[in-house]
Amino acid sequence: MLVAGIVAGTAIAATNAFFSDSATSAGNTFQAGKLQLLIDSKCSYNGYGSDQCGTWDAKKLTTEKFFNFSDIRPGDWGENTISFRIDNNPAWMCANLNITKNEALGKYLSVFWFADRDGDNIYDVDDKLLYNGPRTINGWLSLTKTASLPLTFADSYLNWLTWPGPTPPNTTPIPGNATQYLGVGWCFGTITLTPGTVPGFTCDGTADQNDSQGTSVVGDLKFDIQQYQNNPGFLCPEHQG
Repeated sequence: MLVAGIVAGTAIAATNAFFSDSATSAGNTFQAGKLQLLIDSKCSYNGYGSDQCGTWDAKKLTTEKFFNFSDIRPGDWGENTISFRIDNNPAWMCANLNITKNEALGKYLSVFWFADRDGDNIYDVDDKLLYNGPRTINGWLSLTKTASLPLTFADSYLNWLTWPGPTPPNTTPIPGNATQYLGVGWCFGTITLTPGTVPGFTCDGTADQNDSQGTSVVGDLKFDIQQYQNNPGFLCPEHQG
């Protein structure tokens, strides 16, 4: 009886040893990506660095000014190369120039914009002139007949900042974690573009501009970015409607 009981007990134990297996997926995570516009700036005034215009490393803008001149004279000129870096997803980018004060100086202050392919602060033959500049401040504002000038750097219609561009339609956003360059040249007087020279333009201030003495132009330049993913048809305000 004892032997039989042991055998029976052993048989029961073997029956309870079921096959088993397991699999674990640990730490499942959804983390939102980032879309942050970092801007740096390098400027010159009459061919030299100046504390009256903006030079800084890449950052989110707070109180920085690209231009802060208090005593320009006819024939003065300058150039500012603005660098854009989007952290870290591809995006569309629009801008708006809003002139908050425009006195007689606006008739004579000439400005042009260009996509600076290599960021060298020079308007070169392979750079892209934006919006058929140069124009005076008043000339730019005449395009919209308001104090605000909407600008497009990259949307689903065109992209000024990539090559070859900007032939519409456009499917190429500004890539994440890559640097793009926008040059801004200005002159108190008449600009003549001379790509291939340094800085790529000349400034002639010999005309009669006496009525601009003591007057000023003040404005805000705002940049906006929108995600590209799941938003391929985005249009900047300039192209809406």
